[in-house]
Amino acid sequence: MTGEVEHGFSFFDATDAGQEEAYDDNGHGTHVTGTMVGAEPDGANQVGVAPGAEWIAVKAFTSSGGATDASLLSAAEWILAPTDEDGNTRVDLAPDVVNNSWGGGPGLDEWYRDVVTNWRAAEIFPEFSAGNTTLGNPGGPGSVAVPANYPESFATGATDVNDVVAGFSLRGPSPYDEIKPDISAPGVNIRSTVPGSGYEGGWNGTSMAGPAVSGVVALLKQANANLTVDEMEEILLNTAIPLTDSTYPESPNHGYGYGLVNAYDAVNSIVDGLGTLSGQVTEEGDDTEEPTYEHTPPSETYEGMDLKLTIEASDNVSVSSVILTFTSTDGENVSINAERVSGDYESGTYSVTIPGEDIAGDELTYSFAITDFGQNEVVTETYVIPVLQGISVGYYEDFEVEPAGWQVFGQTQAGNGAFQRRDQIPLPLVNMSMQQISLVNMEIIQMQHSLCLQSICQIDLLICSSNVGLI
Repeated sequence: MTGEVEHGFSFFDATDAGQEEAYDDNGHGTHVTGTMVGAEPDGANQVGVAPGAEWIAVKAFTSSGGATDASLLSAAEWILAPTDEDGNTRVDLAPDVVNNSWGGGPGLDEWYRDVVTNWRAAEIFPEFSAGNTTLGNPGGPGSVAVPANYPESFATGATDVNDVVAGFSLRGPSPYDEIKPDISAPGVNIRSTVPGSGYEGGWNGTSMAGPAVSGVVALLKQANANLTVDEMEEILLNTAIPLTDSTYPESPNHGYGYGLVNAYDAVNSIVDGLGTLSGQVTEEGDDTEEPTYEHTPPSETYEGMDLKLTIEASDNVSVSSVILTFTSTDGENVSINAERVSGDYESGTYSVTIPGEDIAGDELTYSFAITDFGQNEVVTETYVIPVLQGISVGYYEDFEVEPAGWQVFGQTQAGNGAFQRRDQIPLPLVNMSMQQISLVNMEIIQMQHSLCLQSICQIDLLICSSNVGLI
């Protein structure tokens, strides 16, 4: 990193040292951060899972690797609301994921649980390393460390190059009788960044595994920034590669959790969707039957006005696409995908709109192409629709079907036999006077109407009766 760095909202020293500028007098924090986001500016030495992610840091541990409860709680509060040296708070700068490559002893100890639940409430993903064996905690069933063993924590165990759980990686179940760790990641002989702009391999620990999972969380947020903590947790578990061995013959288990984190499938599940298919193929077959359709073309349309078209398309297997092709004003054929607005993949109504700027001249020509699952295609006849310049004296419409050029806006309000709606008719008009527009006692609704010319391009229809009012 070069140039000036603003440390105000990006670094907090929770130790007694209280320094304002970021530093690492131990090396552990630099190494785990490199696993999350490390890479050179030119793309070389890409040791990080999410090298494009931005990061902030809190120093809660001293050079000897120790920390107090007070410093860890102070660090947790700052993460919820990053604050600069002047006391200015920026909740909007809180991270999407917090990596915790630290832990305590095993068993039931909820001193930090409120922190984790508050992080989740703030939609901050709480990743915790499951912990390593020590003289005081030699491992085995139920050895997973606090706070990783909380139900709200997402705990990561370590595996080696052969995807075998590392001997030092602590095991579940949790004291809440839940699967722990939740997931596994590489944590043996890991190469990453070290202080002094260097790189170093040979590091071991669940501390090295945890940041790999935090990096995948960053990738998920890049793919979809609206994902919640619960949704990301579900994606990670559902896409993990199940791992088993002679000690843990079934998955999920208390050695590997739900398996090895799978960044590729996790991100693809957002881009392409995630699902499962079950069943049995009982008969081989081919889709040879062509799709069918029903379409009634409009009798006319108007220059410069959008034209909405609908078509009913059906198939014995599935309708794959409905495409409208029309001739634009410059003589080019233009194709638009119609969208299904009702029904299902076997039989549905599809709608598409030809933009008004592509409607001019004396006539409009168009056709539809319907394709099914077996790539059988049916092309409709070519429809030729007269294009009118606008309404004039003698215009008549019985409203038995939706007329071309009429558009309805607003909401209908039903109750006590009455409704209220505002109808706008943006029909192109020929120059005319109020004397030339006289539509009284229109038979279509058997009540009095009056048309008021608002402007050269718009008419408001006012329907008057004892129980109907359009305003």
